[in-house]
Amino acid sequence: MLLSEEFNNIKSQPKSSQDEIDALKLEKEASKVVFSAALRKFGSLGPFSEETTVKYSHVFTNKGNGYDSTTGVFTAPISGVYLFLFYDHALGGESAYLTLTKNGERVVTTGHQKNTQEGSSFYT
Repeated sequence: MLLSEEFNNIKSQPKSSQDEIDALKLEKEASKVVFSAALRKFGSLGPFSEETTVKYSHVFTNKGNGYDSTTGVFTAPISGVYLFLFYDHALGGESAYLTLTKNGERVVTTGHQKNTQEGSSFYT
């Protein structure tokens, strides 16, 4: 190899190294998946006589575009471990149940039992 060819190869390495760094940064940014959503500002939802998909219409964050507010379905855009936090509350005289479903199978259910002794109230 001629000295000038070797110099050109060495000179081009920082550019290819920078390209690799830039590609890794893009890959890291693309791997971030976060969504945060709420039903709506005020009001209640239901009652329903059958299982109903809850559509969280107020989307605060949807990095990775995994959550579809028109369907209420989150589709993992990349493989990984996901954490879902959700809660429910019903007025004292009502019951409520929320179920997290993955690929049609129930993962976990949380509920609020009907209780007329509870002091819950709701103001609009």
